[in-house]
Amino acid sequence: MRDKILTSISTFGFLGYSRFMPGTLGAFLGTAFSYFLFGNYSRLMILAVSIGLIIFAVYVCSVAERVIGCRDPSCVILDEFVAMPVCFLFLRRRNAAVFLLGFLIFRAFDILKPLGIKFFEKFRGGLGIVLDDIMAACYTNITLHTLSYLVRNCVKTNL
Repeated sequence: MRDKILTSISTFGFLGYSRFMPGTLGAFLGTAFSYFLFGNYSRLMILAVSIGLIIFAVYVCSVAERVIGCRDPSCVILDEFVAMPVCFLFLRRRNAAVFLLGFLIFRAFDILKPLGIKFFEKFRGGLGIVLDDIMAACYTNITLHTLSYLVRNCVKTNL
């Protein structure tokens, strides 16, 4: 019974079984959650929640992988969900446009897996399922910080 509940959590019930891009759906839900989280809590609380969710997801995704019986099943979307807050950590400005841009950049990194992201899929169980998404989120975060810096400097120099 416990394994079924954890597997259901990993797939967000029936949502992970969607024929229409389940990973994108998980990332979208994670973006909406992040928008709420960043609008209502302190940076320290957001960091604590993010770390807690990542640890929880590694465990839950390990169980789900075992129960479903295949490696990194596409119906498991908890990994995309928990990665999304990492995309927006420590940004000065966070509005709807930043969250949308972060969502799009994250999906590009998650799908294409450049810059060594694919390496993290080699880890077994939930660690492999979650770590590649966390790396995609870290690259997204770096990209958003870089874009933010460039925009601030372009505005200052009136470019």
